[in-house]
Amino acid sequence: AALAGVQSELGGAMAANPQAAAMMAYAQALQEKMALPDLTTVLNTRLAPATVTASTTVKEAARIMRDRRTTAVCVMESPTVSATASNVSGVSGAGSVNKIAGIFTSKDIVLRVIAAGLDSSRCCVVRVMTPHPDTAPPTMSVQEALKKMYGKSLKWH
Repeated sequence: AALAGVQSELGGAMAANPQAAAMMAYAQALQEKMALPDLTTVLNTRLAPATVTASTTVKEAARIMRDRRTTAVCVMESPTVSATASNVSGVSGAGSVNKIAGIFTSKDIVLRVIAAGLDSSRCCVVRVMTPHPDTAPPTMSVQEALKKMYGKSLKWH
């Protein structure tokens, strides 16, 4: 309603005023995002996800998690993925597709490493990660992603 009011106020002035037209285009894009937002509206696209390879040690993965101030890292299948500059969505420098093999979380450190008495400097994340995690494309609506997560949480009870 507010957008329609602004449009009627500006009327024909939008054609003569590029700033008004740009403001209206921005407001319309914002209105579309609010109507059915997708995951891109809640993702921080300025920072690539923290990733490691399957052969990364638990100790190194924990250091990366600390440095990146996150509680999880994606474990990538491609052996060419670097721990700090990988691209989850697609292509590495060699042209191979990077796929998520698993996820390693701070909960895994506590329950699967410390509680099991494993040496974090010798144990690789592949041994203690959660394999084949569910993923969602950035174009999935927030509502659909919430439904997917809720459905998964019901299976764990």
